[in-house]
Amino acid sequence: MAPRQPWRGVLARPSGDPRGVGRQSDLGLRLDEGRVYHLELQSAGDAAMPWRMHEYYSLIRQQYQIPVLQQVLYVGQGPNTFADSLE
Repeated sequence: MAPRQPWRGVLARPSGDPRGVGRQSDLGLRLDEGRVYHLELQSAGDAAMPWRMHEYYSLIRQQYQIPVLQQVLYVGQGPNTFADSLE
C-alpha cells in the first residue's frame, strides 16, 4: 500500500475576486487536515508583500471556506528585504 499523501491535490489558482481584481497564487494544496496550504515564491524584495499575502489569504479563504496556511519562500539572489508582517 502506498503511503498516504498529506494533500488531496493542487487547487485551481485563485485568479481574483468577483470584482475582477487580478491575482494569481503560485501554489495551493488542499491538505487532508481540512486546510489549504498556499506557497508563494518571491524572487525580489517587495515592500507590499505582507499586503499581497493578506489579499491572497482573503481570496483563498472566501473561495474555499476553510482555514489557510501560508508561506513565502524567498528565492532571490540578494538578502531578503521585504517586511514579514503588517504594520
